[in-house]
Amino acid sequence: MSRKTRSDTPATGSFRQALRDTLNGREFATFEELQEVIREQESRHNALAGDDRQGLSPAQMHSLLQTPFEVPELVRFADNPDSVGEAPMMRLFLLLATTLQSARLKATTKGNLPRQTVRDTARAYWSPAEYEHRARLSSFSSEDDFDDLHTVRLVAQQAGLIRRYKGHFQLTRRGTGLLEPDQHGRLYMSLFRAWCERFNWAYRDLYPELPIVQHSFVFTLLLLRRALDSRLRLSDYSRAFLRAFPQATEEVEDSLFDTSREEAVRRCYELRALRRFAVPCGLARLTPSAHADLDLLKDHQVQVLPLLRKVVRFPGLAGNRSQN
Repeated sequence: MSRKTRSDTPATGSFRQALRDTLNGREFATFEELQEVIREQESRHNALAGDDRQGLSPAQMHSLLQTPFEVPELVRFADNPDSVGEAPMMRLFLLLATTLQSARLKATTKGNLPRQTVRDTARAYWSPAEYEHRARLSSFSSEDDFDDLHTVRLVAQQAGLIRRYKGHFQLTRRGTGLLEPDQHGRLYMSLFRAWCERFNWAYRDLYPELPIVQHSFVFTLLLLRRALDSRLRLSDYSRAFLRAFPQATEEVEDSLFDTSREEAVRRCYELRALRRFAVPCGLARLTPSAHADLDLLKDHQVQVLPLLRKVVRFPGLAGNRSQN
């Protein structure tokens, strides 16, 4: 058995695997084009490389997993951040709240918003062209057909901003008070905290429970903060997650989706932590990369948005970027 050389460390191994995934099946017109792709992959890898826990000690990681809102020496959340209005969850909640200010909404027998409210909200939320495109795929005949609105409605109830009373939805006193423009940051943080702590991220997807994906939401925020100026893909984040929490693979059956355990965990993380958390909270945006031949679940670049700086800071972590 040969000894493991320095180039065979886990960090280098993960880079080599990522590079293989990127180059697999592609052809290059020039050697310079190949070099450029390799340099880009190396830059993405280095942005989230380092030690597996991103500079967190085991004790710090435990605190962030168990009491994420109670360790100000490690992470601090804003009380009333500004510029929150364009976050998708805020836009949807404010559209719903505007409707609720004028009338109570009768819940369906399933306990959902009425069909006309769903359709009106969809038209107001998307541009006419985007709505027409989506309407060809869904009739919006129920709240279940508008998953983003369905999630925001549930989170808003869990945050105590709306309630269902005698078969009707209505704003709570707290929800009404937070509609004042100077309170929108607090409204955002109420939704944000309920999304992190109360809403079940495993709701309505086909993956195993994998609670570590949700419990490690602060770790995801840290990854985003450290990639503010980098062009990373979904798969770069999920690999960093797996390096920090390799035990997550033990909760996945080998046969799931006819793929490896590692791949199943990565796809679950990309869906829940990035597509269904960071994006609707307005912390990141996904854009297709230039490599259209790659799998769609991997082939999106993650653009970290300015709101992230306003919502969360990491004052006590060594090697962290500027918090200003």
